Amino acid sequence: MLNLTLTLTTRLTLCLTTLLTLCLTTLLTLCLTTLLTLCLNHIMFMIFYNIANFDFSCGNTVGGLQNMNFHDLKKSGHKYGLLILFDCHLAPPYGDIMKVETSGASWRTAKADGGNDEGVLASHIMAEHDRAAMDKYKRLIMKVAKRNEVDPAVICGIISRESRAGTGLDKHGRGDNGKAFGLMQIDTTPAPSGGGHTPKGEWNSEEHLQQGGIAAYNKGDEVEVDTHTTGVDYSNDVVARAQWFYNHGYRETSK
Repeated sequence: MLNLTLTLTTRLTLCLTTLLTLCLTTLLTLCLTTLLTLCLNHIMFMIFYNIANFDFSCGNTVGGLQNMNFHDLKKSGHKYGLLILFDCHLAPPYGDIMKVETSGASWRTAKADGGNDEGVLASHIMAEHDRAAMDKYKRLIMKVAKRNEVDPAVICGIISRESRAGTGLDKHGRGDNGKAFGLMQIDTTPAPSGGGHTPKGEWNSEEHLQQGGIAAYNKGDEVEVDTHTTGVDYSNDVVARAQWFYNHGYRETSK
């Protein structure tokens, strides 16, 4: 009888010990997992914080992360720290052209193209007309844009405005009565009356696109830049055209 009691007590003790060990192991594993997750979140947060300098954007909406930057992430706590790695990508090194307000082309500019509209609609119509010609240079545009960290849509906007994607030039790639050269119409008129630039490469080459700058900026730093440009609408027209091209295959992720 005594031996039976001892056996039952031993078995009960063994069961309780096993159960307690299992509970402690589970609790310890959970604590270590939570601690490891917090550490990884903090490490990854600091890595991307330093790389992106607070400038992250998200392509999809996951858990309210769309357009969340690291200021927002820091406020929201650690719970999005790992998720953001799979949902977000480094923002391009330039501003979002789609957020720029624009009044589009003036009636004068649209009329010169044979249109009867004005404003953003007119700019979009002209951009659409240039689409087929622009696509011939898409590979070069995307390559130069990536190399120089320039929005490819903006390059398209300038090319459309300046040369109608090459369709408004003569056989030598000249426009503006021979004063400008290439898709982006580099001003070759001698200084001080003109830009005095020396053309590089063929009028439709990568070298030419590399040379091309945002011509709107060569008018100085006046607040009303457009008042000094042809049609009194240069930057507004270029932006509106760029926005159209952005929505039709010319953005950083385009292939």
